[in-house]
Amino acid sequence: IKKSYDENGENYESVRYEGFGIEGVGIIVETLTDNRNRTAGDIRSVFSKHGGNLGETGSVSFMFNHLGVVKFSKSAGNFDDIFEIATDAGALDCDLLDDEYEISCSTDDLHQVAENIENILSCDITSQLTWKPSNQIPLNKEKALKIIEMIEVLEDHDDVQEVFANFDLPEEVFNELQ
Repeated sequence: IKKSYDENGENYESVRYEGFGIEGVGIIVETLTDNRNRTAGDIRSVFSKHGGNLGETGSVSFMFNHLGVVKFSKSAGNFDDIFEIATDAGALDCDLLDDEYEISCSTDDLHQVAENIENILSCDITSQLTWKPSNQIPLNKEKALKIIEMIEVLEDHDDVQEVFANFDLPEEVFNELQ
C-alpha cells in the first residue's frame, strides 16, 4: 500500500510476467511496478538463476483459468446448502477443502457473487482473483524444493504481488517438506 501511494507523481502499473521453471512448470508472476524495465530484468534474472526462462505474454496463462474465488469457513453450513447458495449466486463451482469452502466464479462476477454469499450466509468471507492451473505437473522432492525456492525469491521481490504455478506435490513429498 505504501509503495503504491502517489506522493511524487509516480505511476504504478500492473504487469504480468509468464515463464517456465524446471520440468516445464508454468509460473505466472503478477507485479505492481513504477519501472517495467527494472522489474522485467529482475524477474528474468530470477528465472535464469533457478533453471527457468521468462516467456512471452500468453505462453503460460493458457494453462491456467483466471477465476474469482470466494472462501469462508466450513461452519457456514452443509455442502448441499452451500452448493445451492453458490450456484444461485452465480458461481461456477463449489468445493469443500479441509476446513473451508472455496467458491469459483468468473472474474467479472466476483464482486456480485461474494456480496450475494455474504448477505445470505452472514459470515466472514475472503475473495480474490486467482490463476488456477488446468493441469498440474507432479514433482519429486528435489525438484519441488527448487521450484519452491524460486517462488520464494520471486515473492520476496518488492514489486511482486502474487506468484502462481502449476506443480503438484504428491502427499508423501508434501509431508516430507513439512
